[in-house]
Amino acid sequence: MPTRPGDPYLSVLRTYEMPVTIDATVLHPLMALPFDVAIAIDIRTLTTNEANRLAEGQINAARAALRGNAAVDPVTEQRIIDAERVMAELRTQLLHQVQVAVLVTAPSAEALDIHRATARDRLGVQLRMEAVPGSQSELLRLFSTTPATQIDAAWRRVDMLSKGVGCLFGVVGYHRASSVDGLFWGRDATRLAPIYYDPFEGRKSPHAVVIGQSGSGKTFLLNEITIRAAALDGYQVIWIDAFENGLRLERALGHGGRCYKLGLGQTINLLDLVYGPEDGDHWLLNQVQHVTTQLAMLMGSPAVTPDGKRVLEPRVFSHREAGVLDRALMALYATVAPDAIISEMPIVGDLVQALESLGEHEATELARDMRVMVYGSSTSTANATRAG
Repeated sequence: MPTRPGDPYLSVLRTYEMPVTIDATVLHPLMALPFDVAIAIDIRTLTTNEANRLAEGQINAARAALRGNAAVDPVTEQRIIDAERVMAELRTQLLHQVQVAVLVTAPSAEALDIHRATARDRLGVQLRMEAVPGSQSELLRLFSTTPATQIDAAWRRVDMLSKGVGCLFGVVGYHRASSVDGLFWGRDATRLAPIYYDPFEGRKSPHAVVIGQSGSGKTFLLNEITIRAAALDGYQVIWIDAFENGLRLERALGHGGRCYKLGLGQTINLLDLVYGPEDGDHWLLNQVQHVTTQLAMLMGSPAVTPDGKRVLEPRVFSHREAGVLDRALMALYATVAPDAIISEMPIVGDLVQALESLGEHEATELARDMRVMVYGSSTSTANATRAG
């Protein structure tokens, strides 16, 4: 409840279970939420002696429980295995106790309930979170400079092994940019502040000199700045490259760019694998998100902005549509080896069949829309449209 009129409603979700190792990709889905959130990660690193004592205590307690129980208890047996693995790994790694909290905001109590559920569902099974009644005011202090040792919150820390703890935010965090007008050029190496500058402000015709050794990236920098300038004005950029710089530019732009090698005998399959095991533990989730984003564009509709620009509005999938789409894609990719050749990749027609096989209303309706998009008919598959 806000203490002053006009302040937002706040709620803190804290993790009570983390089946996966925390990295940037786990929390990345929160960045796509249509409301403000903040993330706090509190990490307490145990000394080797502390970690060994904790693991030994877990083993002794689990063995005592097994001795007093005639029935086989796989959960307790797994606890012994996990603790023994921790003791073995402590030769080269450290044990951390991790607590993740997400601060959710909303303009009203009703909207806060919706935002809280949306943030929790967005993280899915990777981070299981809950809002703890009676502990909200203390959990809010996680988002201050108060040391965690002085916060009397309902902690549910999770033990996690790691060779180190990495942070992308400097000692305190990113410094706010003095201005965000213009293009993003990079970061100030001293303050870690983003640098924005608009060389075309006031319809100027700027001159610049880019100096660097051969192969240091002068041409690449200018290509990237050109694309950023066009994107800043609301244009969807299609860059035709004859010098094979496309893959490098794609890596630099991240999820904002995609490189396709086109030829007379080549088509684009949205379901081709662009991620693999070498991209981390969550590569399949990233692949599903990539395909969902591409489908949203393909199934979008033409629109006109208030200033008269014609744009393509991506389709916004409902939570139910996104859910069945995730399930269908995961089922499809479960049958595809990460190193499969192009001809073995699933296509949109396979996705239609996977959705229909779920037998749910939302899946059937979504499959029907895709069938019409691909074949121009909700029943026939004799002809393909340009999208198919």
